[in-house]
Amino acid sequence: MNENQQICFTDSTGKELFSLPDNGVLCLFYGNGDTHFSLCRFLDQTHAEIDGVKYAFDSNGYMQTGWVTKGVNDYYFNEDGSYNAEKKRPLIALTFDDGPGQYTDKLLDCLEENNAHATFFMLGQLVGQYPDEVKRMVELGCEIGNHSWDHQDMLNLSIDDVIKEFGDTDQALIDACGQESTVIRPPYGDCNDEIISAVGKPFILWSIDSLDWKYLDADLDYNGIMNDSNLGDGAVILMHDIHGPSVDAALRLIPDLIAQGYKLVTVSEMAAAKNVTLQTAKYAEFWQSALDAGYVPGYNGNGSSEDSSTDGTSDGSSDDSSNGDESDFSDGSGDGSDGSESDGYTDGSENSEGDFSSDSGE
Repeated sequence: MNENQQICFTDSTGKELFSLPDNGVLCLFYGNGDTHFSLCRFLDQTHAEIDGVKYAFDSNGYMQTGWVTKGVNDYYFNEDGSYNAEKKRPLIALTFDDGPGQYTDKLLDCLEENNAHATFFMLGQLVGQYPDEVKRMVELGCEIGNHSWDHQDMLNLSIDDVIKEFGDTDQALIDACGQESTVIRPPYGDCNDEIISAVGKPFILWSIDSLDWKYLDADLDYNGIMNDSNLGDGAVILMHDIHGPSVDAALRLIPDLIAQGYKLVTVSEMAAAKNVTLQTAKYAEFWQSALDAGYVPGYNGNGSSEDSSTDGTSDGSSDDSSNGDESDFSDGSGDGSDGSESDGYTDGSENSEGDFSSDSGE
């Protein structure tokens, strides 16, 4: 754009509101008073503050209403275009274990159709069998997770063997899609501080266990999740993409959760939106009550509604026991079970088809 070009801002009817040189700042004087427009660009949108009220404009200069995405966060603008700080879009992290498998591509189709993201905790021994699916996960903005090589209980292995389980899986992921995992989920949810430290990545458990490996029934899977008392903003849902009924349930869940107002994000997107710098620690949920109570490692506090920091500046002093087993949380967290063995989950035995999805705590 040359120095003589201008940006024209209009409302939803096409009526011109004002225009300005593309220099980011404008002062206008009209009527009996002065109005100052402070403008800044982010992504492909323009954000304006007019007399202390914030507005959003798209790249063509049209005022935006409804939900507008800025980075990992969504902001709501009323019908008159004004920013509504009271409306917060609830986030849910769908996670899928034990794949990839024959149903994974079908699940990815649904995620793509609904502009939704998920996190896949994959077994290294299966990654090489479905490299195209792994590549597609990355292309769709999903998160690559590591679920060990062959689903052994890490508590029964030496530290060297634990490191090899996850290291070999990361190499398989690199071979398939060019990147290693960003997050870990140990089989059965079993881990301890020594294991977490040795592997050196965030360990992600869950706040809702679908028990889909046990039900093998799409209706039970669907109803169980939709009626779970822990379903709400900040929840992490455990499912498995190696079972047909589980994926069939997900095909219903994904559009229905979105219709209820939820945004489906990856674990790392959830953390960034909640102003959490993921650390070498254990996580199970991102409920606001858990954040406020200091149960979530790396939480940087409530930033401003417009520019919460997610630059990783946490000093890591938060409690390292974010496994959901603290006191009750007021936002629908129930007992906060993280699926570890202390919660009575037995996700573990290999089933007759040779998969490991019976780990309700993986």
